[in-house]
Amino acid sequence: MEILEDHQEFVLLKGGKGGFGNTRFKSSVNAPAQDRPGEPGEVGDFRLELKSIADVGLVASPTPASRR
Repeated sequence: MEILEDHQEFVLLKGGKGGFGNTRFKSSVNAPAQDRPGEPGEVGDFRLELKSIADVGLVASPTPASRR
């Protein structure tokens, strides 16, 4: 995958599903001390390469030998 445009985005890995804390289970009469853990996200190893493209020009004055 190449990112060629400014502000271009793509999904490399998906995140996990969030769990439920106490606020999810509370009511007006009950505040239970329970929770449900979330699910883990995807894991991977990646190698990122930075490509640098530049316009380069050389400007030099002639050497004394070529000034004839």
